[in-house]
Amino acid sequence: MGKKKNSMSLLYLIGMIAVVVGCFLPIIEVKLGPLGSIKTNVIRAFQSLDTANSWWQLLMFVAAIVGAVLSLVSVKNGNLIKLVALIASIVGGLIFFVDAGFFDHFFKIVGIGFFVIIGGWVVALIGYITKK
Repeated sequence: MGKKKNSMSLLYLIGMIAVVVGCFLPIIEVKLGPLGSIKTNVIRAFQSLDTANSWWQLLMFVAAIVGAVLSLVSVKNGNLIKLVALIASIVGGLIFFVDAGFFDHFFKIVGIGFFVIIGGWVVALIGYITKK
């Protein structure tokens, strides 16, 4: 039984690390035909935190880091804090994606980072739910 709990906790950790890695990958990719493409990731948005959209991206990124760190250390109420970190990452990311128009022009602008972040959320959520 102990191995199952550890492997499910590992799923949560892998999912949150995937979200962090996805923030470094291109999330928005606008193709300009023969001129190439413009690729943007979450980390570039931190250069200027003057819009609400940048703050939602920061929340998504920082919450994923907090969740990953809490998977490695043991703290009081750690499970509750990991759940809050996962929810904060998902909410921040979804608000960012909606504000950026990801769901309006889905296949035209999304990059690989978007799919890694979504996959990370799913894996982390499965890891959190099945560990109980």
